[in-house]
Amino acid sequence: MAVRIGPSLALATARRRAGARRAPLDGIAPYAAHGLQRLLSSYRGPLLRARRGSDNAQADFYPRGDGWLDVAALTAWGGSASVFLVTLYDQTGNGRHAGQTTVGAQPRLALSGVADLGPNGRPVAVFDGADDWLLLADSVGFSPAQANLTLATVAARAGANAAAGNQQLVYAPTGGSTVLTRASLAFFSTDSYRCAAGGRRLDTDSFVRVTAATAPAVGSWNRLVGRLRYGAAQADIAINGASTSGAFQAAGSTSATAQSAGVMIGANHSPAEFFAGALTGTVIAQSALDLAALDTALTQLLP
Repeated sequence: MAVRIGPSLALATARRRAGARRAPLDGIAPYAAHGLQRLLSSYRGPLLRARRGSDNAQADFYPRGDGWLDVAALTAWGGSASVFLVTLYDQTGNGRHAGQTTVGAQPRLALSGVADLGPNGRPVAVFDGADDWLLLADSVGFSPAQANLTLATVAARAGANAAAGNQQLVYAPTGGSTVLTRASLAFFSTDSYRCAAGGRRLDTDSFVRVTAATAPAVGSWNRLVGRLRYGAAQADIAINGASTSGAFQAAGSTSATAQSAGVMIGANHSPAEFFAGALTGTVIAQSALDLAALDTALTQLLP
């Protein structure tokens, strides 16, 4: 049974008196938003649900005063055990939570009592590159039937994954008997792990991708955005505010919405293209979000 662990009543009252903090995604309209900090000031729920490795107990955790996950509460609850991520809650209110029920496939939040932190001491979720991934609930409608799609994350790549293949950050497959990619933001091994955005306009189309000019260094934290503009036959990939654009499919959206698989974070692709590294949040939208505004928002997710 999950329990709530978060800020005290006195602290919550103090926050209300101080007024609402402006959150990174205020003014942006995402389809789903998940993170280790509060991304929308309208969202007042827990950031995530965690599992304690020692006894498999679960608990919900809330942000502290600066909006980031309350790491002190997480490690106090976890004790000397490792702690794993069960659910990242969708902060849009649409219920598209990103979760993983398989114990061995859950990303890590703390190792043997020590929280996983970024260079600025903020929390991160670690994906092992072998089998860790999250599935978004109620996300099968995220499809090329829209004129535009945007996928974004703040992440650091640790190295090659166990299969030494591509590493999917945010991945939307078609599902069914033949798994095809309708939208993807990934590190591509054939491009020396440069970040790329790609997909298909129709299930019969060949996969097309646009790749960034350079590859982020292993271990560096990066703001990554993929934008698929089906109506304009263009795709954009942005790394830390620097964008590359290229031709993408034929112009126009499609009525082909048939897909049976939800959007994935860290991806369970066949062959397995698991992400090896860490991230702090993801944003997806059924629109072409402004790259500069989104990059500014993602800057606030750097750990």
